[in-house]
Amino acid sequence: MRNKFERLPDLDAKHNDIHRLCFETPFLTKEVSTAPTVDELEGGELVFCVADSKLYYKTIAGSVIKTSALS
Repeated sequence: MRNKFERLPDLDAKHNDIHRLCFETPFLTKEVSTAPTVDELEGGELVFCVADSKLYYKTIAGSVIKTSALS
């Protein structure tokens, strides 16, 4: 998991902004066999649950949201 975004002093503002946007974008970290709990995910983490075919995402605020089943 990415720990924190840091501005790079040798790059221009536009380049740093692109890096910031990539840092803040959720990314799939793994497949899990059961629905994850709040304690099992880090803020910004996105996982796919094979048991129910749903994506689970933990917000930076700390709640877990899920999609409807993917088909």
